[in-house]
Parts: sequence; structure tokens; C-alpha cells
Amino acid sequence: MKDFNFGLDLSGGVMRSIAVSLAVLLVAAFAGCSEATVVPPPPEEEELQRDEPAQAADENEDADVVSTEWSADGVIVSGEYPNLLDQGTYKLYWNSTESTLRACMQATTEGWLALGLQPGQRMKDADMILGMVVDGEPLVLDSYSSGDFGPHKADVEFGGNDDIMAFAGGESGGTTTIEFERALDTGDEHDIVLERGVAMGIIWAYGATDDEGMRHSTRGYGEIVP
Repeated sequence: MKDFNFGLDLSGGVMRSIAVSLAVLLVAAFAGCSEATVVPPPPEEEELQRDEPAQAADENEDADVVSTEWSADGVIVSGEYPNLLDQGTYKLYWNSTESTLRACMQATTEGWLALGLQPGQRMKDADMILGMVVDGEPLVLDSYSSGDFGPHKADVEFGGNDDIMAFAGGESGGTTTIEFERALDTGDEHDIVLERGVAMGIIWAYGATDDEGMRHSTRGYGEIVP
């Protein structure tokens, strides 16, 4: 029987050539697989992914914003007044609209407390707002000081008007709180005209009793910007 010889040359050179060819094919195959598995997202998806954290931050910021509608109820709630003049035992909170001043006087007393809008350093011609709580009921007086040290009588006693639009108040733990609202420009010659964004000097005071004719026990000066 004849031996069949297919002519395969398995010499060392041929084997090395085959091994090199196989290695090249394997590298190319793996490289193709790697490129196929790493697929970058479309530009639109990248943009959305970048925007998501900013949107979440905006939502958190909105959640922290407290919108409080003002009302004269004698109670100060968070966000009701953006402005505060803190004089220790006397505090003045305020806000303004296009046409009105909304304010709250608070003092460590169970007597009267007052705010004076005035152009000078004494009480003469001062536009006075006095507040107190009498037998559990709040009372607010639109007053005018005719002298350096008073008297400060109600505007109506000088021929003017009572221009307090709304008010409320109460006493708790030795502290009196009075809220009120009045027009920036009442048209009354006994009232100071206020302008939004323009500083106004003030005087403040409070007494130990509900008798507004009694001399103040504590007073001071300050400035507000409606």
C-alpha cells in the first residue's frame, strides 16, 4: 500500500509563521470586541445627565423658600418680616408694599410702646404710633408730638385723621407685641411721608404701664429703610 503524503511542511519556520498569524487574528478580534462594548451615550443623553444635578439643586432651593402672607394678628411668624432693628429689649420688624408700611413693635414690657418717625433728634413734629394691650385688647394710636418732649396726642385732636389701616397685638411672658399697617403717604399733614428705599430716622420708646402719658422707661434712636 502506498503512503499518502499531503505535502504539509511542519518545519520550524512554517510553525512560527502560523503562530504569528494566529496571534494577529486574536489581537484584532479582542480589539474589535473592546471597541464594540464601549459605546458613548449620544450627545443629548450627556446633556440631560449634566442637567440633572442642577435641577435637583433648584428643587431643594425652592423647598427652602417660605412665602408668608402678612396679616395683622399680633404674632410674628418665620418669613413675615425681612427687616429687623434689634435694640435689645425693643425690636422693630418691618416690611413694605408699593403703598404701605407694615411693622411690628415688640418690647420687654407690659406697658405701652411707641415708634416715632421724625426728621430731627427730638420728639417735636414726630409722627408717633403708640401701642398697648389693655384688658387683653390691643390699642394702637396714630399720634403727633407737638413739642420736643411731647405731648403726643392723637392726630384727630389736632384736626388730622386716624390713618392706622390694621392692627393687632398681645402680651405674653412679660413681652408686648404690636403689629400695624399704614400708608406710606397718608395725605395727613401730621404724618411723615415715607419712600421705599429711602432711609428714615426713628425714635423708639416704651413704658412700664399702659398710661401713654407716663414718661418712658427706655428709649433710643435708629433708622429704617421702607
